[in-house]
Amino acid sequence: MNNFLKKYGILILLVLGIATRFAWFWYPANVVWDEQHFCNFTKGYLEGKYFFDIHPPLGKFMLLAGLEAAGASTENLDCAIGTPYPDGYPYVAARVLPTLAGALLPLIVYFLGRALKLSRAAAFFAGILLLLDNAILAESRFALIDIFVPFFGFLALLAFLIHRKKEVYTWSWWLWLATSAISASLAIGTKWTGGGALLVMGIATMMEAVERKSFRLFLTRTSVILGITAVTYLGLYAVHFSLLPQSGTGDAFMTPAFRAALQGTQEQQNGEIAPPSFFGKTIELNKKMFVVNAAQKLTHQDSSRFYEWPIGRKQIYFWVSKADGMVRIYLRANPIVWLFGTILTLGSILYLVFRRNAIKQLSLQQADWKDRLRTLEFLFIIYLVNWLPFAAITRAMFLYHYFTSLIASLLIGAYLLFELVPALENVSNASKEESAERSSASAYLYWIIIALAVAACILFSPLTYGFRPFFS
Repeated sequence: MNNFLKKYGILILLVLGIATRFAWFWYPANVVWDEQHFCNFTKGYLEGKYFFDIHPPLGKFMLLAGLEAAGASTENLDCAIGTPYPDGYPYVAARVLPTLAGALLPLIVYFLGRALKLSRAAAFFAGILLLLDNAILAESRFALIDIFVPFFGFLALLAFLIHRKKEVYTWSWWLWLATSAISASLAIGTKWTGGGALLVMGIATMMEAVERKSFRLFLTRTSVILGITAVTYLGLYAVHFSLLPQSGTGDAFMTPAFRAALQGTQEQQNGEIAPPSFFGKTIELNKKMFVVNAAQKLTHQDSSRFYEWPIGRKQIYFWVSKADGMVRIYLRANPIVWLFGTILTLGSILYLVFRRNAIKQLSLQQADWKDRLRTLEFLFIIYLVNWLPFAAITRAMFLYHYFTSLIASLLIGAYLLFELVPALENVSNASKEESAERSSASAYLYWIIIALAVAACILFSPLTYGFRPFFS
C-alpha cells in the first residue's frame, strides 16, 4: 500500500480535492447562508464605505480579491439571503479562494501527518476522510471565510514542524519559523478563533524549551512569532482602513474621533475633533469588535453547543430553491467521518490508560516510542486547544467552529488505529502469525472505513451540492 501511496497518494488527494470542491461551485447563483454578510462587506470595500464587522479583515480580503480581479460592480446588488445575484455580477470570483483553500486542505493535512512521522497510509487516511466530509465540503464551496481558519492554521503547524526539524539558528530554521508565524497570523487575521494555531505553537515551544533546558530557544522563538504576528495583523488593518475612506454603515459603532477620519461625516467636515492615529483607530476598532462580540445574545435554530459537535449534531440550513422545495443545501456532517474521529479520540485515551505499563516500559527502552507519544501529545494539544475554549462562549455557535478539532481527531484516529496499536500489540505478542493476521485485519478495516465514508458522502451529496435527494 505504501508503494502505491508513494506514487499516487498526493495526486489522488489533489485531484479529488479540486474535483469535489470546484464541481458546480457556481451553483446556485443566489446568496447562500452567510454570503449575505460577506456580500455586504465586500460591497462596502468596492464602494469605499466604512462598515463594521466583529471579525478581522483577512477573510473578507480573500473574497474581495476575486471580485476585484473580475472587475465587480455593485450596481443593482442585493445581498439578502436567497436573492439571485444580478446578471453580470462575478459572484463566482468571490467563491474561488475559499474553494481553493478547501481543495488544498486535505493535502496540507497529509503533509502535516507525514511531518509528525505518520506512515503514508495513516496520513492519507486522515486526508481522504477529511476530503469526504460533507460539512467541510459545503463550507468550501461558497463565499464564506471559515474554511480559511483550518487552512492557515494547519499550514502554520506544518511549517512549525518543519522548522523544528531544522538545525537551530540556521537560515532554514529562521525561514520556516517566519513562515509558521505568518500563517498563524493569517489564521487570526481571518477570525480570532484562528488563534488556536498560535497557542499550540506556544505550548509546544514551552515544552521543548523545558525539555532542552533552553530559555534562549523559548525567548527567540516566542519573540519572532509574536513580532511577526503583530506586524502582519497591523498590516491587515492598514489595508482595511485604506479601502474604507468614506462614511458608511459602520459609523454608528465608532467614536467621534474615529469618525473624524472618515470622509463625509459631520465630524470630518467640522474639523473640530482631531482624528486618532492609525494605532488609535486599530485599538478602538478591536476593542469594539470584542465588546460587540461578547455582548451578542442572538440565537439561531441551527446553532449548537460545543459538546454537540463531536457527533456532528445540528446541520446548518444553507439554501432552498424557490422553484423546487426539495432542492436544498445543508452543511451536514458525514457521520462516518465525524464518528470515526470522536470514537477513536476517546478510544485512544482508554487504550493509553489500559496499556500504560507496556507503553511506559517501551518508551524507556526505545527512543522511537518517545517520539510516538510526542506525536499523539501534539495532536491532542491541537484538538483540545481548538475545542475546549468554546465552552466559555454563550452566543450562537455552529458546526464549522469544530473543523480544526475534527481534523485533529482524524489524525489521532488514523495514527492510533493503523500505527500505534499494531506496533504495540506486535511488540507485546511477538508471534509472526498473529502479526500477519493483525496486519491483514488492519488493511481490511482501512478500506472498509474509507468505503463507508465514500458511501455516506455520496448519499448526502445532493444536500451538499443542491440537487434533488436520491430518495425524494
